[in-house]
Amino acid sequence: MRTPSLVAIPILIAVVLLSAFLSAWVAIGFCVLLVLVIFRLRPDEWMEVTEGLGRYHEPPLARAADCTVGMFRHSLAAVRERSGRHAVDALMSLGFVALIALPLLLVKLASHHHALGNALGLTIGIVLGDLLLEFQHVPGRLSRYRGDPGGHGPAWIVMLVLAVELAIFLFLAATRNAAAGSFLESVLTGVALMAVIHAVAIMTTFVAIFTNGRPLK
Repeated sequence: MRTPSLVAIPILIAVVLLSAFLSAWVAIGFCVLLVLVIFRLRPDEWMEVTEGLGRYHEPPLARAADCTVGMFRHSLAAVRERSGRHAVDALMSLGFVALIALPLLLVKLASHHHALGNALGLTIGIVLGDLLLEFQHVPGRLSRYRGDPGGHGPAWIVMLVLAVELAIFLFLAATRNAAAGSFLESVLTGVALMAVIHAVAIMTTFVAIFTNGRPLK
């Protein structure tokens, strides 16, 4: 039985992203609520989040690749074994791919949109945003490179990266009418676009945590 606090985290992340397009102040309010929920997690809840992120969290492209393979793997298993469980997992994999692919397509389209400002700044921001996403996986990669048992970075790194991304996202939402088209704004916009993709990937990770690894297994 998942506690309301754990269930609230991915829901609040989605609400922050959606509400930012309507009102920056509403989004900031939900962001504060998200932080309060995270800091009020009980030790056993935090342990579940830590273990779940370590086991299931991956960058957006890695998650999309896993689930693309998962669609075919679970679909074949559903037909071969006449398994409803595998059919549901195939649909969940398709949903994960769609959630990841849609923001990626929007990023690609946005990179050619003149209203977003300087194209070079936007491109630099997207690259910086991608690098920011990868920082959370550096500890795990270093462990594997050194021959230690493989593992992901600690949960606080994931949360810190998400907090930085949300801060940039909310800053842009609150200042969307100021200094429009500036180079710095274009850079921050590129980072914010990648932040949206990261937030979606985290939401899929929480789905995996709540379903004990489905549909990733």
